Amino acid sequence: MTATETRERLTRSREIHARIADALDVEVARRRRLMEAFARAGTAPPREDDDARADARATVDASSTVDLDAPDGDLSDVTNAKAALARSQAKARMTLAEASKTRARNDALEKALADAGVEIPRACE
Repeated sequence: MTATETRERLTRSREIHARIADALDVEVARRRRLMEAFARAGTAPPREDDDARADARATVDASSTVDLDAPDGDLSDVTNAKAALARSQAKARMTLAEASKTRARNDALEKALADAGVEIPRACE
């Protein structure tokens, strides 16, 4: 793979990461609304299970093997461009894992609210 091809892939990877980060922001806002609904109803949210906490720790442990904050260096150099691509892809994978877990947890919170007969808050459109 040439430096040009690697830079193109890096650009696409960063764009994908940005879209994933936007999706995570949506889920974080959703979590906030759901937690506020629990507070208004005077109900405690269900506890997160131990497996979910272990998964979160595994994601953090996996990220520690990649230096995500290393400088990109001269992207005209194939080695630096490939390293930057690897970091970008690692960030995207970790953000995707976090967004997926957040969405699954939010779905469980929403179900708990519905089971308790509490109105489920919707996003402002």
